[in-house]
Amino acid sequence: MRIIVKCIKIFMIGIASIIVLFLITVAINRTLASKWMLELRKKELKTPNPTAYTFNYPLLHVRKVIIEKFNKKEFRDMLIHGKGTFFGNIDYCTEGIIDKVGNENDFVLGGSHVLESFTYRTGKRGRYCNMRLQIHLDSISPTETRVEVISHDREIISGYKLGIAHMSFIVPIFQTFDPTTIEEYQVLYNIGKYLGVDMPKVNYPEDLSDQQIFATFCNGVKHRINSTYRPSHLIGNEK
Repeated sequence: MRIIVKCIKIFMIGIASIIVLFLITVAINRTLASKWMLELRKKELKTPNPTAYTFNYPLLHVRKVIIEKFNKKEFRDMLIHGKGTFFGNIDYCTEGIIDKVGNENDFVLGGSHVLESFTYRTGKRGRYCNMRLQIHLDSISPTETRVEVISHDREIISGYKLGIAHMSFIVPIFQTFDPTTIEEYQVLYNIGKYLGVDMPKVNYPEDLSDQQIFATFCNGVKHRINSTYRPSHLIGNEK
């Protein structure tokens, strides 16, 4: 009988130790995922990128090129939505953007995706984030179109906590973050390249290597990183 009681005590102590250790781990992770730690991990971007650019082309021509080029494949795992695109305006990604007056010619890049961040880093990897990118078109004149890229619903995974989601008891901690201008200008940069415009290079954090920039652009997908294809003309870090 004493042996049974002793075994039960050892078992209970073991369970209690596991629970305490688990709670301590969660508490530490919550601390590391706090806002000030996220800012501490942020890479400095000395020169912000422009988020608007005026192209010497009519609005309809700019729209046509955007539809043709962005419809063919995903941009960093983001799908394009809007009038004339494959997905049209009915997708939830356009909600609250294209249905507003003045945004009838706009597009939205979004969908079920995660992006690696160029500025918020953990080691050599970018932290995963979500956002919607609005491509706003405004006709300045019959031969000029101003394009502005605006990021919406920016959330970044800064850590993990206890919870229930997708058959797991560990769920991500999401925090909002300010626009970095990198993702916004990458879209502008690509639009310009597709139009045949010699665009200024994208400004990235100076201490990121070309390999890290490329891996982040590919969102860490190994088969893309290991490919011989290096789309520097789309990444904006040409030498």
